[in-house]
Amino acid sequence: MSKKRALIFAAIHFAILAVAFLMAFSSTMSRFDAGSASVPLMETVLDGVVTVLTAPLLLLARIPGTEGLADILQWPLIVANSLGWGFAAETLFSLFRQR
Repeated sequence: MSKKRALIFAAIHFAILAVAFLMAFSSTMSRFDAGSASVPLMETVLDGVVTVLTAPLLLLARIPGTEGLADILQWPLIVANSLGWGFAAETLFSLFRQR
C-alpha cells in the first residue's frame, strides 16, 4: 500500500466532493431565486453524488448529541472523510493490482 497514492486518491475525492457540492448548491440557489418548484435532473444527480461521497461523515453527524460538534470540526471531518475514502481506494487498488 502506497501512502502517497492514498493521499492522491483522497485529494481527488476532496476535489470531486467540493465541485459537486458547489455545483449542487449553486443550482439549488438559482432555482430558489427563480422561484421554480421543479428540480432539474442535474441537481438530483449532484445531490446523490454529494450524499455518496459524504456517506460515512453523514452517518456520524446524525448521532444524537453531535449537532454542535459538526460546526466546530466541519472541515477537519470533511478532510478525514476524504482521507478515509482515499485509503479505502488505495486498499482496493492494491488488492486488484496484486492479482
